[in-house]
Amino acid sequence: MDSRTRPAHRVMHGRVFRYDDAAWSVAYPPCGWRCRCRAVPMMASEVKRDGLPVSKAEGYIQTVDVPQKDGSVIPVMQLKLPGMARPFQPDVGWDYNPATDYHGSQP
Repeated sequence: MDSRTRPAHRVMHGRVFRYDDAAWSVAYPPCGWRCRCRAVPMMASEVKRDGLPVSKAEGYIQTVDVPQKDGSVIPVMQLKLPGMARPFQPDVGWDYNPATDYHGSQP
């Protein structure tokens, strides 16, 4: 949260989501080239102790077309939760959670 924090990433600061929330399919860091965002895992007891509100992304994720310099468009998922001044939108190609693509090694 300094002068180099992108406004689109600033809107996610302090948000708490469950580990299985749909938000992670859009907003799992890094969310763009040179993104310094990070996720900090917390136990449910810590969230409760600190009185942190838990957000839910279900129903607030949409796909938007991002125009490119060559005139084409690339679809990107974005998250617009109630109370957000602007939606969170990762850079083109960064709107996914790489952990969901992991299949592990087969014996």
